[in-house]
Amino acid sequence: MFNCKRKNRGSRQKSDGRGEDVSHDPKRTENLISFAEKSLGISGEQREAWDRLAETLRDSADAMHTARAAVYDGEEEAITRYALLENFADVASGALRRIRPQFEGLYGVLDESQRRTFDELITHGAQNR
Repeated sequence: MFNCKRKNRGSRQKSDGRGEDVSHDPKRTENLISFAEKSLGISGEQREAWDRLAETLRDSADAMHTARAAVYDGEEEAITRYALLENFADVASGALRRIRPQFEGLYGVLDESQRRTFDELITHGAQNR
């Protein structure tokens, strides 16, 4: 979602290199959405575009988590894992295709200052602000 650049936060790795915790925390998604909304200072006229984006982000995060969790739920057969990875890539790609028009819709109603903030959030992420 926001912040495509991930930083290693000292997460522990399994012996196969996968991270141990693949649990989905909807609260994290909500916190990121809330942070972005406050950072942008969404006005009444921008509310509809913002709400569409926020809902699409929530739905996309849930779908991507479900697909990602399937990859990491213990299946060890290479062919099956590869198919699950392929499915995750398809789900993530579909999410990006659904999110982009909502980004564009919101971006179109933001003022110049809000656009700079939005650009910063997308480029550097919430944790760098």
